[in-house]
Amino acid sequence: MIASEITSGVYSALRRPNGWQSVQHFCQKVTQADKDSILNGLLATFDERSFTAHEVACAILLACEIPYTRDLASDLPRILDAWDVSVEELPFYLAEACGRQSVEDALSLIQEGSNPSPSMKHKIETIHYWMRVPREAMRDAKAEWLKKLNLGEQGVARQPAISSAITVQPPSQSRRWADF
Repeated sequence: MIASEITSGVYSALRRPNGWQSVQHFCQKVTQADKDSILNGLLATFDERSFTAHEVACAILLACEIPYTRDLASDLPRILDAWDVSVEELPFYLAEACGRQSVEDALSLIQEGSNPSPSMKHKIETIHYWMRVPREAMRDAKAEWLKKLNLGEQGVARQPAISSAITVQPPSQSRRWADF
């Protein structure tokens, strides 16, 4: 999958009527792509304002431990512009992938290099807040997303378990309705 297919795949999975099942299926496919395509495709969701797309995209980045290989200082203003402060997965992902200090440094560059709007100042303050959250809370959030997305402990897609309790008897041994 290329980045643009990943971006459209997020939106497509979220539009489907079977909800999380579609998102989980998308995760099964996306984890097979190269990490740069995953990063670029999922960050492209920030080209639009979509709480759910941002939440799912950042959760996948966090759960799959996708390295941040881009220039954070140049990306962050664009990302924050569309970011809903309720999507805590973004700062959790950035803290894990880039390190808390790198995130703080990038935020300082935004504050010093321009005259941020009141909305941007609020978003910067909110990221600062999330950077102070204990690491255990971030790990707990990641573990929860691993479960929701049906990913293994290391962010690798896993196949749904098939119950061994269900057995099918050959026709000669099966009971007929009349036997009950």
